Amino acid sequence: MRPFSRLVRIALWPAILCGAAASCVSPDSPLLQESVEGCDEIDSADLNTVDVDPAVRRVMLASVDFSVAVQAIEEDVYTACANIALDLGASDTWSGLDAEDRVSNGDGSGACDQAAVKLDEWLPASAELDVAVCYSRGYCYVDYDKQLECDTECTEETTCQPGPVETRCEPGALLVECDVACAAEASCVGSAERPANCMGKCESECQGECKGTCFHADGTKTENDPNCRGKCSSSCNGICRGKCKIDEPEGVDCGAEVKCQGACTTTYTDPVCTTKCGPPACTVEENCHEVCTARVSANPVCVPTTVDVFIEAEAEINTLDPVRVTLEENLPILVDAAEQKGRLAVEALERLEAASDDVRQNADNLDGKSVACGAESASRVTGELNTIRITVAASANVVALCEERSE
Repeated sequence: MRPFSRLVRIALWPAILCGAAASCVSPDSPLLQESVEGCDEIDSADLNTVDVDPAVRRVMLASVDFSVAVQAIEEDVYTACANIALDLGASDTWSGLDAEDRVSNGDGSGACDQAAVKLDEWLPASAELDVAVCYSRGYCYVDYDKQLECDTECTEETTCQPGPVETRCEPGALLVECDVACAAEASCVGSAERPANCMGKCESECQGECKGTCFHADGTKTENDPNCRGKCSSSCNGICRGKCKIDEPEGVDCGAEVKCQGACTTTYTDPVCTTKCGPPACTVEENCHEVCTARVSANPVCVPTTVDVFIEAEAEINTLDPVRVTLEENLPILVDAAEQKGRLAVEALERLEAASDDVRQNADNLDGKSVACGAESASRVTGELNTIRITVAASANVVALCEERSE
């Protein structure tokens, strides 16, 4: 939480009670008195019992959920970056910093700043060193049952027909299980536990025929290997322990319980949405739905990323082994923060901030306690949005550096 931001917002909210009316509310008004007293209730065990406007309560609930979610992501990223930096020989320049600076800051003394510096030293761009980073990228999706609760909460209709998740998910953000095959140019999303059938470009380890260079786990390289077990530079025909972009014109059966991202050749089952769901096919109160939908994104269902790092056999393997060990342990957390959990949180908090501003515009219809609690909630949302933006950017910087130095 940023105390200065909180004070500014609490000071500004009563001012909104002026201007729209013919004159300002009297300084002696109980309304202003309540607003100045603040909103300690936001930390209460049951926010549903706080006597505030329903729209304000929704923002309060969402802001508290995101405080917990963002702090968890930030803590994970901070720990992962600190581990990488220390494992690679950095001095601890971050432990004594304030919370908003310890991940990344303008001085470059944050944990992720130093992780990037050390990785650049160990894997310099100018060095002729072959390293392959194999990603089994995870994914996060919104809990559609929770989304349906939002639809019910935010409509006055007796019966709301929200529609299936695929009709409400943004294009390209839907993951499904194809009944026949995942179409050409789409991707089978495999994992270490559930490898995907692959005829195309594999992000992770290819097991099968590799057209191009196969970088094996033991550091050796082979060309056009019919029995590759490693990172394939071109097209993999076999199984992939990560995402495989399909180049087979007829498509590919991804395998049992393996998701397809893009399109199926025929029908599909088990759809999930990896971004926000649009409004349902019924009339809802817009602000209510935006806040509730954002809140659902605070706690997505996630499949974590895994990483394998292969180092060329001719390189000094023992010397570079600390890079392999620390990246395999810590890089997955940064990938998920940059591309999955963190990204979802940023997008949801931006929507929540806009919805909070809409509530604030109607402050002349609120009592003093609602004004104060709305201000406190808005302050928390802005603070958490700033934190998660820094966290995501710092994570993405380390991930990008690793990808640049990888085969």
